[in-house]
Amino acid sequence: VLVRKQALSCLVSTCRQQIQKYTSAAAPVNEATLANDMDLPARIISNALLQAFARDNDDGLKNFASGAVSELLFAPLESRKDKRLPCVWEILSRFSHEHLQLLARVSALLSKQHLIKPSVVKTLQAEIRAGTRSRGAFELLANLSGNAAGPLDADLILECYEQKKSMLTAGVAAEVEDFANILKLMAQLALPTEQAEPIVSELLQALTQVKPYHTLMPPMLRLVVALSPSRKAAKEHLQELLRECQAKLQEFCRTRSIPGVELPKLGITATKFILLIGDLALLRDDTEAQRPMVKVAHQVETYLQAIIQATVAQEPASSDPGSPPSTLGPVTPFRSLSGSSGTPGWTRTPGPRTIDPDLSQYSLLSLSQMSQVSCATARDFGEGGPIPAPLMSAALLTFGRLCLVSEQLAKKYIAVFVNQLRKSSHEIIKANILAILADLCVEYSGSVDKFVPVMSWCMGDKSVLVRHTAIVLLTQLLAEGFIKWKNNLFFSFLVAVADDHRIVAHFAESALVKVLLPKHPNLFFNHFMESIFVLAGYQGHP
Repeated sequence: VLVRKQALSCLVSTCRQQIQKYTSAAAPVNEATLANDMDLPARIISNALLQAFARDNDDGLKNFASGAVSELLFAPLESRKDKRLPCVWEILSRFSHEHLQLLARVSALLSKQHLIKPSVVKTLQAEIRAGTRSRGAFELLANLSGNAAGPLDADLILECYEQKKSMLTAGVAAEVEDFANILKLMAQLALPTEQAEPIVSELLQALTQVKPYHTLMPPMLRLVVALSPSRKAAKEHLQELLRECQAKLQEFCRTRSIPGVELPKLGITATKFILLIGDLALLRDDTEAQRPMVKVAHQVETYLQAIIQATVAQEPASSDPGSPPSTLGPVTPFRSLSGSSGTPGWTRTPGPRTIDPDLSQYSLLSLSQMSQVSCATARDFGEGGPIPAPLMSAALLTFGRLCLVSEQLAKKYIAVFVNQLRKSSHEIIKANILAILADLCVEYSGSVDKFVPVMSWCMGDKSVLVRHTAIVLLTQLLAEGFIKWKNNLFFSFLVAVADDHRIVAHFAESALVKVLLPKHPNLFFNHFMESIFVLAGYQGHP
């Protein structure tokens, strides 16, 4: 711990020197020079300080990292006249979305400890009003104001909403996160009824259309709840929206068997409404012991089962099978992966790269063993063409969310998800099933624990996306104690360290050495001999 703290201290000193170099310059520094000088501090803060805050087990080191972030990024924000302010905005402009999320966690913690002054919120709002720098400003403001770090300027937030509300129906991907944070900020405003009602109507109308990005739907729903005049009115709005989604789902199931219907185009509409049903199912009433805000009809479960049983359309082959995947970002539970096709053509070098667990003991259910679909529903669904992979993925995600709010449903169908994970050849579907199982592990660890070997098996999958997703989720579950080091889980991580793909191998090594090993210091020592046999591919040892 002392060595790690000393290393961080040296890096923080480097950041101070770089910022001091800018503030003490005799002549004005041009933008190119500023960008070059702030490259190193940005990398130190994002890859060292924020990572130490998120992953280190020592509370003292976490406090040191958060204090350094406060000194380097939040202290200059206390005044718009601070000479270090351009450095802060240049650093924030270099942060990825994941780094901004980590920074938001730091800001929330510091705000709860009353270590961030209200003037920081005032500076962020002034910068947003000026329109000069907004990268990260909305995300920080949403977290700081939510923890009472300072008062919000209601007129500014409403003005930003009016300027960007076209994104409700035709958003620009690059601005979606900012608009989602504007919606979160609006939920914190105490608006009069005459101002709130038109906004609620706009949100409900937009939610019934196909256009909104899926990442916008949860904050839109929460804003509907926050701006409704009463809990009863909010529930009525949401229940009516759910009925419309159920009608759209039923319409899709009836229409797909009609000759000449463009199933991919129809599937896009159905995908959006299926995901919206899942978002509605997860909403909780804070005033009524976290009870669901809406009740999903049993018929929806039946339709989702029918979609899951359908044949999945074949994905197009990758135009460049040898190229690396376009994204390998961390996958959080129930994050939709249906928007990316990945690299289905990516192949691996044959060899002893996977550990196939013995699954015979688990009595896995087949899809035909799911609860029987009613005759009426079976007729509605028809015998149409193959289901697009994104639609199948959305159906699995939403069905997983229904299991998340119903333990009885979860226990009944967990094995169905596991069976799909084993049999599916579509990487998007498999990655999303892994996310479902990870959340179910958190909620019902006793029911999912016996299927962890199947999840670890995915660390040797032919898809880079699936392998990376499995490593991310299993690392999170192990680090937080939701699953234990059983069966061949440790050896699966060792195999991942020797992965053919450089990014996957590096991530697996970092997960083992930096995250898991500090919690289990004797991990390698206890499995030393077996590790040699696994890495050498030797199968003669009993």
